[in-house]
Amino acid sequence: MKNIINLDILKPEENIIILNGKKIDVSFIPCGIVFQIDDLVTKLNLITAESIEKDISKAKEAYDLGIELCYTFCQHLYPELDLEYFSKKITVHQLRAVIDAIKIALVNSYKGIEEGSKN
Repeated sequence: MKNIINLDILKPEENIIILNGKKIDVSFIPCGIVFQIDDLVTKLNLITAESIEKDISKAKEAYDLGIELCYTFCQHLYPELDLEYFSKKITVHQLRAVIDAIKIALVNSYKGIEEGSKN
């Protein structure tokens, strides 16, 4: 008798964004980059509108962190979406939307860890 455990049921439902015709699944963060993503999101969250008002260079820092976040997220599954792509081929509004989607995936990743530890 075989015992089959279907771990596919633990994968979240797809959440696809389309960016310049490219479909990107932002439903989850691969476990190999969770801590890199978390570090970048934490750094981004430390830059507030107040801190930008005091020091305009913080806006550039936030922009650069956002680009790095998107690149880091995409580098494994979508290698064609490199730093140059995010720097030159998307708008600031698109960048913000991708960042928000990645942040949601990060929160959901941690929810999954918490739920798993309860069981």
